[in-house]
Amino acid sequence: MTLLEALSKWAGLSGPALIRALESAATALPDLAPTIQGWIGKLNEGLSAENIMAISATLLAEGGNLGQGKFEGKQHSQDLS
Repeated sequence: MTLLEALSKWAGLSGPALIRALESAATALPDLAPTIQGWIGKLNEGLSAENIMAISATLLAEGGNLGQGKFEGKQHSQDLS
């Protein structure tokens, strides 16, 4: 599974649509094109075991915090109205 496939399934996005959007951004922003092309390359790479473990550990830790009622309440500008 590639990162693009994982993100597509998680967010309910179409992978090819995301790639097209990034390619359009690269065309519209030539100064950022090398960076965007790097992102596209990373999205199409396979997921490494280390990255999968890091994501899993983070999700488990966050799930544990939520289960214990540990929330990090932060003020946002929208909260002040």
